[in-house]
Amino acid sequence: LKSLGADDVETDDGRIINGRESLAGGEVNSYRDHRIAMAAAAASPGCKGDVTVDDIGCTDKSYPGFVDDWNSITM
Repeated sequence: LKSLGADDVETDDGRIINGRESLAGGEVNSYRDHRIAMAAAAASPGCKGDVTVDDIGCTDKSYPGFVDDWNSITM
């Protein structure tokens, strides 16, 4: 979320994410983690700019066809 412009602060036992009206958008490194990639996609409608995920194909691990389904509702 921080890479998309969120006010995100790491603490000793978690994170504090302060709300914003919208996020800026940007590039997200998924670290080949399907959860991060899908979370970035889910956050993208709330962003002013585009969101690019470096390896969106990693979503096939838990949701084969995610990219096709996502594109069918967003394009």
